[in-house]
Amino acid sequence: MTLSPARRRIATGAIFLGTFMAALSNSIITVALPSIQHDLDIPLSALQWVMGVMAMSLSALMLSSGPISDRYGRKRVWLAGVAIFATGAMVAALAQSLLGLLIGTGIIGAGGALAIPGALSLLTQLYPAQAERTRIIGLWSTFVTGSLVIGPLVGGLLTEAYGWQAVFLFLLPIAGTAFALGVFTLPESANPEAAASDIPGQILSVLLLASLSFALISTGQRNGTAAGTAGGVAVLTFAAFLWIELRAPRPALPVDLLRQPTFAVASTMSFLLGLCGYSTTFLYSLLLQKGLGLGPSATGIALLPYFVAMVVTSVNFGRLTRRFGLHDTMTAGYAVLALGQGGMALIGPDTPQAVLTALFVVSGLGLGLAVPAAGAAGMAAAPRARTGAVSSCINTLRQAGLTIGIGLLGSLLSLGAGSNTDHSGYVSGFTLAILISSLLCASGVALLLLTRAHVSQTQQRKDST
Repeated sequence: MTLSPARRRIATGAIFLGTFMAALSNSIITVALPSIQHDLDIPLSALQWVMGVMAMSLSALMLSSGPISDRYGRKRVWLAGVAIFATGAMVAALAQSLLGLLIGTGIIGAGGALAIPGALSLLTQLYPAQAERTRIIGLWSTFVTGSLVIGPLVGGLLTEAYGWQAVFLFLLPIAGTAFALGVFTLPESANPEAAASDIPGQILSVLLLASLSFALISTGQRNGTAAGTAGGVAVLTFAAFLWIELRAPRPALPVDLLRQPTFAVASTMSFLLGLCGYSTTFLYSLLLQKGLGLGPSATGIALLPYFVAMVVTSVNFGRLTRRFGLHDTMTAGYAVLALGQGGMALIGPDTPQAVLTALFVVSGLGLGLAVPAAGAAGMAAAPRARTGAVSSCINTLRQAGLTIGIGLLGSLLSLGAGSNTDHSGYVSGFTLAILISSLLCASGVALLLLTRAHVSQTQQRKDST
């Protein structure tokens, strides 16, 4: 189906707005966590569940969303995701207890699991030419980072003025606008013949990611029994999942693509993006509020240089990719991110604000390149008929990294703080957690450098055909 330029622009806007909504939920909620703790009278350890349940729901359901989109229609499934997301935001806003809030954030995650990977799949269908698609994905990433810019600031202002419930209500008109635009402008597309029909694998993927997420979050709360039980379930489920995926004619996980080095590298970098990129926002909020004693609005302002720097590099992503190539641009992004986080490990209670701001800027510049690069690298290796499954795979890996990052880095923060619960304890815990994150990010840089020659040869063969 050929769309008029005007309709394609509006359809693209709907996709961007839906992604903006989903990405905004993460950054806007993070700043409200201390107020949620106070109003619901819950221990600090329970705050990990507020973000963890949403990440767990996202990662557990996202792998199944791609094959569902390919089979039943990418537009239809994306619209369902936006509607489910809005429902979850309303439930969370009306919550009067931790359980109600967790149900709401879980529903938000389920909606995001359909909407986030669906965005990349829809954009790939709207823009089949790789050069144009790369430019659009760069702009799409700008909208993602734009939500991160305004999220902490708006979240802090809304929380101080109207309470934490307002951050969830703020998401509703955005979801409504994205849904309305998408209904009338998005074209429907489906490839049921290429969609995975691996129902046992999809069910096991949900159980695997949910049990792994539960084990990691329980570890962060030092609940050894729950963590051990869930971890055992995760190991057994993983073994069963691999057994089925290696034998299924159309597996939920694109095992055949993972055998291709270029896609395997892109998938690994997507995982690391969640593990040592997205999850650190949670750490930054705790550092600023619990470690340095800032309020919600001041925290949003302090994070502004970090997210603005992300926008600067993501806006220029297409230009940088054309000049230096996708692989080298991605390598630079992860290297700068590792450098910035390594500097963060030197922060202390008396660190000047100018130094803290400079480190946020460096980290933001790196993440602003890493986000679109990881997505573009994965989609560049994808056959067009399987964009839904591939998009959900790379997004699942990123969200799985985020879930693991929340559990791992949260546990490291608690370990570093020890029994010291004052400001200095949080700073000590942050130092340990961000140092490990920096080292993990640096391991990704090493992988990209080792595979540079192979990726370049693969791209040259692809361009010549």
